Amino acid sequence: MDEVLRRAEERTSRAFEVIEELDLLGRWSHCGRPVLVGSVTCGLVVNRDIDLNIYCAEPEITRGFEVISDIAAVPGVLKIRYSNCLGSIDQGLYWQIHYRDRVGDTWRVDNWLVSEEHPHAGLPEALTARMQNALTTEQRKSILQIKETVQAELQARGIDIYQAVIGDGVRSPREFAVWMQDRKHCEISQWLPPEQSQLHRQAANLTKADH
Repeated sequence: MDEVLRRAEERTSRAFEVIEELDLLGRWSHCGRPVLVGSVTCGLVVNRDIDLNIYCAEPEITRGFEVISDIAAVPGVLKIRYSNCLGSIDQGLYWQIHYRDRVGDTWRVDNWLVSEEHPHAGLPEALTARMQNALTTEQRKSILQIKETVQAELQARGIDIYQAVIGDGVRSPREFAVWMQDRKHCEISQWLPPEQSQLHRQAANLTKADH
């Protein structure tokens, strides 16, 4: 297996262990409907980050803190930060957990408690589903190489990298740096990869063009 893919597989496996150790899905299910999103769902983990959306009828601070207080008692939890973002574009309650796992690595867990009626409800899950269908091995390697080398330097979001690689054919960190120049993005991106049927049509068109 390619080294960059092996590293991502190991980090992804460890992320799921952390989710179990903190019982994130079980604990948040008492408050709403927890959904794992982000790089862990697609096996694209480079930074030790875990992203969770929790959907409920109405975000309540007290109910969220009831869950967080249980998580805070787990050995290895180092720090928890809270933000009330109900009045911002994010429209939710946010808790960031820092957790040191059994081998001494520190993970950041982002927890968003949002309404089922949130204007972007379901968007992260749609991104995950289409990413899982769209990703080729070559694209996966390109995404991981970009994440490992220039993401922090360019202050790029994961979705910027996914759009560049899957949507616009970027294949190297250098190409991505060029792609990022002068790009403007909103705080919540609504970009999605093409649906599987669209991908098939694009592949067929490319095949015809080659003949």
